[in-house]
Amino acid sequence: MSFDIQPDASRRIVQNTIAVVRDLELASKDTQNAIDSAPGAFEHSPQSKTAVLSYLEHFVTGEVNATRNMTSKSTSAANEAINAYRDGDTEMSEEAKNAIASIPVIHFPGEVVK
Repeated sequence: MSFDIQPDASRRIVQNTIAVVRDLELASKDTQNAIDSAPGAFEHSPQSKTAVLSYLEHFVTGEVNATRNMTSKSTSAANEAINAYRDGDTEMSEEAKNAIASIPVIHFPGEVVK
């Protein structure tokens, strides 16, 4: 199994997803505005008003908030993973450089040493 992770590209994807989370926050606020204005729109139809408010409160708001929360957690975890990958990659690179520097130079018989 082989992985080819590009931290900068992955970070851009996370940043784009964070922008979507902000959009979901706006959608949640818009839904709350709809909930606040719904009673006036349905003042002559109490059953419709109850149904619309229930739908907006439980399904729309609930789903938007759940999606926002899960997306936020996922982007946070992805960001942590990218940072850990980059830190690990840096550490492995340093260890490889140190290992190469510690290899003694072997001179073969008859080799001219400068």
